[in-house]
Amino acid sequence: MTGAEAARAPGSNFLAARVPDYQSRIEAVLARALEIDGAATPRLVEGMRYSTLAGGKRVRPVLVYSTGEALGSSPESSARSCS
Repeated sequence: MTGAEAARAPGSNFLAARVPDYQSRIEAVLARALEIDGAATPRLVEGMRYSTLAGGKRVRPVLVYSTGEALGSSPESSARSCS
C-alpha cells in the first residue's frame, strides 16, 4: 500500500502512525548538520546542539516528510528537502 493509499484507508491515522519515524529521521539530519569540527568553541557547539536538538514536534519537517510520502517520494529525497 502506498502512502497515498494509506492516507485514504478508512480508520487509518496516516500521520500519527508515521510521526515517530519522521522525528527520528529529523533528529538524525539535525545531528549531522551540527557536526562542526574546529569551526567554533566546544561550548558554542554544545549550546547550538542543545537548542537545536532539544525536544519539540518539529511540525514543518514532519509536513515535508508526510507530503513527500503522500506524493510517492522517498524519505531520503524528503530529507534533502529539509536540509
